[in-house]
Amino acid sequence: MPALTFAQLPRELRDMIWVAAAAAQYQHIADGASKLSTKLGAEERLRQAFVGYESLPQDVEKQPLRVCVNDNGKRVHLHVNEIQTLVNRLPIATVCSESRRQAIAFCLSQVDIVDLHYAIDANDYSGDEMIDGLLLLNPTTVVVTNTYRPHDAWDALREFDSAEQFVTTIDRFFGSSVKHVVLNLWFHASETLERVYWPHLECTRDNKQLDGSYIDDPNHDIYTILMTPDRLLKVREEIFRVGKDPKFTLQSIYHHLLKFYEIWDACKGKQKLLSLRTMELDLHTHSSGEILQTHVKATMKDDGVLWTNRNECEIGFDLDFFAYVDSE
Repeated sequence: MPALTFAQLPRELRDMIWVAAAAAQYQHIADGASKLSTKLGAEERLRQAFVGYESLPQDVEKQPLRVCVNDNGKRVHLHVNEIQTLVNRLPIATVCSESRRQAIAFCLSQVDIVDLHYAIDANDYSGDEMIDGLLLLNPTTVVVTNTYRPHDAWDALREFDSAEQFVTTIDRFFGSSVKHVVLNLWFHASETLERVYWPHLECTRDNKQLDGSYIDDPNHDIYTILMTPDRLLKVREEIFRVGKDPKFTLQSIYHHLLKFYEIWDACKGKQKLLSLRTMELDLHTHSSGEILQTHVKATMKDDGVLWTNRNECEIGFDLDFFAYVDSE
């Protein structure tokens, strides 16, 4: 009986061979990549994806692969897809459509974090048109980075019009497996909280002034900060003693948590991103030649209480709550 050619093998067996080849080639590239690197930009992001983020030294910043898209109001166009670049590094990705399909599947299984650059430009029609589910990604972490334009008018288009649009966009591109979202945002000090996020919901406007109560429990961690579903902030009285720290402003933390809660309300209302548990803000504010860093990280508990910690919050700049409105 003559030996079978590769093409005559059962499809399931061919797939197993392609998967094994993809894994071997991926590991070969990873083995040849140093854990210490001076590479910049896309090459460093690709190197980290191959090496694995958990293998990076603690002092090396994680740089997830980027996906850059533009929404012109009618269609969403894909400008940069570094996931595709990652796939193209595997030699079997160029053999045939069957091998490429398995190379894509394997690479996607290795990517659990991605950096989405989402921009709005009504005049931009360049790039490939996005199709729902085109990326076929199921990352557990999504970093959302805005396009910083310091000279934009105060009423220029923002990245997202609402928390509902934000949730729908993340779900559309990356599916329901997302557990952790990081807002990596760059703005000028003249901007407002509504510009950084989106216009406030009525319940957020109604809660502009800090509404809180003390946690009267000596066993409760001094630095724990809680927000209940009715937007009430609960803290230990002692936390106000550290409130003199210029990088700790409870009012500002409260405002950011209000916006986080809008996102979780949108998840429930839209029945999307229901696995989301952690929200994180990294806000870089340009002010008088400096870049002031604000960081807030919070976790939603099963009982609907938003939890954060004094050590997870650093306010580099206090943003105005409301957007500017011309009186004329």
